[in-house]
Amino acid sequence: MKKLIASAIALPLLATVALAANQTDTGTIKKISAAKGTLELSDGKMFSVPKSIKLGSFKNNEKVTVVYTMTNGKMLAISVVAAK
Repeated sequence: MKKLIASAIALPLLATVALAANQTDTGTIKKISAAKGTLELSDGKMFSVPKSIKLGSFKNNEKVTVVYTMTNGKMLAISVVAAK
């Protein structure tokens, strides 16, 4: 019973930590490589982008907002959208 209660308490805490790990950055696209699945902003930040995000819909010098998480020391994009 104690393990069940501990699990019930820990689950929401773990979900909160996972959500808190997402970060957001807004910048101007310097370079896009759909073949490599990368996006570089003008400030030098490089993001790995999954194939589910269509990089072909963006172009250099476009301002974007990237939601990402750090995975194995790399910035992995979760979403990329045009910034206002």
